[in-house]
Amino acid sequence: MDSNIAHRPGVLKHPNKSHKTGRHRSKGSISEVTKGKANVKTITKKEKGHLNKHEKRNKLKQLRNQKREEILEQKRNRGTHNTPPFLVTVLPTCKPHINEADVLARLFEGCDDVLVTASHRSCHVSCQRFKQRYEFIFPTSLIDYMDATKVSDCLMLLVPVGQQNGGSAADDDMAVDGEDGGEDGCGRFVDSSAEKILACLFNQGLCSVTLCCSGLKQLPVKKQADKKKDIIKSLSSRFPDEKLLTLDTAQDAIMMLNHIGSQKMNRMSYRDLRAHVFASHVAYVQPDSEVSTAWVGYGAGDYCTLQISGYVRGSRLSPNQLLHLPGFGNFQISMIEELLDPHPLIHKNKQVTLADGDTLKATHRPDPAEQESLECEIEPDEMQNEQTFPTEEELKEAEMNFQKKKVKKLMVPKGLSDYQASWFEQTNEDEEDSDGDEDDDDDDDDDGERKEFNDLVRQRDEISMKVPSVKDDGDAYDNNFDEDEEKRLLEKHKEARMERMFPDEIDTPQDQPARVRFQKYIGLESMNNSQWDRSENLPNEYARITRLNNFKAVRKMLVNEILKKDDNEQEEKKVKPGAYVTIHIAEVPSSILELVNSSRPVVTFALLPFEQKLSVLHFLIRRCPGDKEPIRSKDPMVLHVGCHRFKCRPIYSKHTTAFNHKFEKFFYPDTTLVASVYAPIIISPANVLMFKDGDADDNKLVGTGTLLSVNPDRIIVKRIILSGHPFKINRSSTVVRYMFFNREDILWYKPVNLKTKRGALGYIVEPLGTHGHMKCKFFDKVKSHDVVLMKLYKRVYPKWNDFKQLYN
Repeated sequence: MDSNIAHRPGVLKHPNKSHKTGRHRSKGSISEVTKGKANVKTITKKEKGHLNKHEKRNKLKQLRNQKREEILEQKRNRGTHNTPPFLVTVLPTCKPHINEADVLARLFEGCDDVLVTASHRSCHVSCQRFKQRYEFIFPTSLIDYMDATKVSDCLMLLVPVGQQNGGSAADDDMAVDGEDGGEDGCGRFVDSSAEKILACLFNQGLCSVTLCCSGLKQLPVKKQADKKKDIIKSLSSRFPDEKLLTLDTAQDAIMMLNHIGSQKMNRMSYRDLRAHVFASHVAYVQPDSEVSTAWVGYGAGDYCTLQISGYVRGSRLSPNQLLHLPGFGNFQISMIEELLDPHPLIHKNKQVTLADGDTLKATHRPDPAEQESLECEIEPDEMQNEQTFPTEEELKEAEMNFQKKKVKKLMVPKGLSDYQASWFEQTNEDEEDSDGDEDDDDDDDDDGERKEFNDLVRQRDEISMKVPSVKDDGDAYDNNFDEDEEKRLLEKHKEARMERMFPDEIDTPQDQPARVRFQKYIGLESMNNSQWDRSENLPNEYARITRLNNFKAVRKMLVNEILKKDDNEQEEKKVKPGAYVTIHIAEVPSSILELVNSSRPVVTFALLPFEQKLSVLHFLIRRCPGDKEPIRSKDPMVLHVGCHRFKCRPIYSKHTTAFNHKFEKFFYPDTTLVASVYAPIIISPANVLMFKDGDADDNKLVGTGTLLSVNPDRIIVKRIILSGHPFKINRSSTVVRYMFFNREDILWYKPVNLKTKRGALGYIVEPLGTHGHMKCKFFDKVKSHDVVLMKLYKRVYPKWNDFKQLYN
């Protein structure tokens, strides 16, 4: 048999079944697809970060070294020979029991190798031992402390100790045995004014803090430890991690200066992004020629050039940038003079004169082509809007109505309130009425008595106009009592209470058609989900504001440009941080020249691009726990936002993620709302403090928060609710009355849906008669004591404030 013959299966051979790959492809199909392709050499997918023990340890070491370098770099940027000195704001926690001048004198006397240069604005200290420089400032009011801490590196709290400055033992026992402060307070070692200042500084953004107590050695040895524990316990609510330092010996003074120069400094983003200067010296120069009044922040008046001398901090300062003086407005720079440092680090016994620091190193002038403009508003094109001008008849009618509304002036004694002035007005009205109502039948005796009485009243009025009235103890309370203010607050409380009980409900007027009274309102199926055209029926003020298409992208671009450290040609034209400069601010109104002779701290910030332009800003604000008075929308307020401080009339709305945001008529206590205003654009982040508008020293903090967005397209919707009552309830329909009072209004609002307070939905079928009754149909049963509601909406906008009134 031939061995080359292969075996072939017969007819009865059963073939094997083919392999079924199921959901997966077979190897052959995969090979057919991948024919001619190169094999993958490396895995393109990112591997998961699984590190071994050695790699984890190395990564932690690198992160630790990186953080250490950042802290050291931050410390090197302050207090050295070529960097600005440590700026320290001194705050005594109890003014009557401590004198900051004596404490600082003790601080400087403890160090032998220091040079102290004092002025009416600050006190410079150069310490050769630590090769560091310090600058101490002493504000007096709340506004001054808020402005000073915006640029300060350290806040030095001077805590009083008993038996200081000649105090008695009784005072010491009273300080130890006093009651603790409130839940959020610092206890008995901090008075009310210092507590208010600390509360505002914490919400504004606080720099590093140093706690110092002086005079502890004057107490008996047995009481020193207990006293120190009491102080630490009292301040632990606000400063739980801060160490309390004493200042009684020379060694304590050395440790104090070393602690200020070596502590970790808290960073504040809004000031690190902007160049800022604390004015060590302020002067002004009257111009030889007339200057223009192009700046819209003030009206016509005398202008001058303000010179501010100090160290540049934060980022680099360009002469093309605008400068902002908190509370006064924006200004242009005419020139920057870079001078030699007047407070250098010097050796012991080496003297320096002021003339040594006046040597000019460089001069920086703005480029007219690149300098930022002061124009904050866009000039609207009036030709794009249709305008109907009044006729001559309408102008005459308006003038006649204005003449009728003129109020007659009334002469009253000086110093009287409006409530007391009403007595004189009523007396004069009574005299006029009595003169007009005299009867001809009265006898001569009555006429003589009335004439004599009128003469006495007239003599009393003449005497009261010349001689000041004497206040007795019984009238002291009434003289300080403002009757009109009390009535106004009572009405506001009543209105706020009714708004909480019946939110957004309003009565339909009977003397005016509802379709005319509420012609700006529309009906929506859902306030949260219904789409609203953002460009429909915009007010004229929207033509003046600046609208950024993507605020987050603009902010990111500006921050990246500031953080870049490229030494290109443009950066070389700017003044580096740490340089001592004199900034010439052009066209400053003479109304702020009071800062020159005063000891108030003067700070200035360089504005970023777009920050002088007006737009719609939204702030997320929470009411302060201690304030219980209701705040009405559009009430005048003062906002502290970052480096800005301005007056405004905000409107409030809910903070939701919906498309539309409900307008709130009142800002109730213990609530969080969004306040919207017309204001200059501010690059976030920035903290917000809201004060009631009043005197500079009497402003009351009512809310705190942050800058939410700069968005003119945020839709704020005001809702009103018209209510009606079921009159007849049938099986298939219900007759409702008191919602409208004529047939035409019912037909006008027929497409709007209805809803009862118990949740029944319905609609208007038809009007019944001509007196406002209407037939309605509901999808659920309606009770006789239920209330039928119709909700109407309109978009509202913030109240426009003239830019001239923002800082005045």
